[in-house]
Amino acid sequence: TELENLKSQINPHFLFNTLNTIYALIAVKPEQAQKAIHELSGMMRYALYDTSEMVTLKQEIDFLNHFISLMRMRMNEKRPIEASLSCNHYCDYKVAPLIFIPIIENVFKYGNTGNTSLPIKIDISVNDGIVRCYTFNHFDKNNHIDKKDSGIGFANLKRRLKIIYGKDASFSVIQQDDTFQVELIINLNNSKYNQDDNS
Repeated sequence: TELENLKSQINPHFLFNTLNTIYALIAVKPEQAQKAIHELSGMMRYALYDTSEMVTLKQEIDFLNHFISLMRMRMNEKRPIEASLSCNHYCDYKVAPLIFIPIIENVFKYGNTGNTSLPIKIDISVNDGIVRCYTFNHFDKNNHIDKKDSGIGFANLKRRLKIIYGKDASFSVIQQDDTFQVELIINLNNSKYNQDDNS
């Protein structure tokens, strides 16, 4: 019951952030706002209807690629966004749905500083059944953003990880000077949903 409650909190949070993105586009790039609404409809269909107890890594990465595409529309075209998302030979491995989105949302929310030369980095890779999600961004230390939403998102994520994966998952945040790094590692080999894939 707790897990279902935690998952139900993701959709409104994600929808709120994405609608803010589309709202920003309407004023300056109305044609891209139309495309963004189309992207959002597919993403919401996935988030609301296509996510069962577990999904494949390919499904999750496809969803994240759509989200990153949406964020590219909103942000300054000159800002370097280095995104590499791959499931390698483990695309059929099962993972908890929407487990990465709080991290990816965060990197765009706080990495959108006034300096367009500062990169945003996103890397998801899988080796030997262990998936690693890593993000890096700069943030504006002079801009006192209310990080309440980020705090809720990360607290929710940590609780889900503990319930679903226990010791098979680790989550770390490193804030140094004006940089912010997040790393999530999940060993998918021990999941009952991937036992057949391991044999």
